Amino acid sequence: MKMKLTDRQNAKLKEHAKHHSTSHINKMKKLMREGKSFTKSHNEVKAMEKKTKPKAQKKPMKSMSSPKAQKKPMKSMSSPKAQKKPMKSMSSY
Repeated sequence: MKMKLTDRQNAKLKEHAKHHSTSHINKMKKLMREGKSFTKSHNEVKAMEKKTKPKAQKKPMKSMSSPKAQKKPMKSMSSPKAQKKPMKSMSSY
C-alpha cells in the first residue's frame, strides 16, 4: 500500500534535491511511499548507487618535465632573514 508523503517530507526532499540527482530523489520518494523513513530510504539509495557506480580510474602522474612540476631554485642562505641569531651562552643564566 502506497502512502502519500507529508508536507514535511516533501519540504525535506525539496531541500535534499539541491545536492542530489533527480533519480536519487525519485528513488527516495518511492521508498518513502512504501513506508520507509527519510534516513532509511536515503541510506538505501546511496547503497544502490554505490553498487552501480563504476570505480574511478587513477589519473596518471604528471611528469617532472612539465613547467608546473619544476621546483623553484632555493634562496641563498646569505639573506638577512635566513641567518640565525647566535645563541646566548649558558653562563648568563
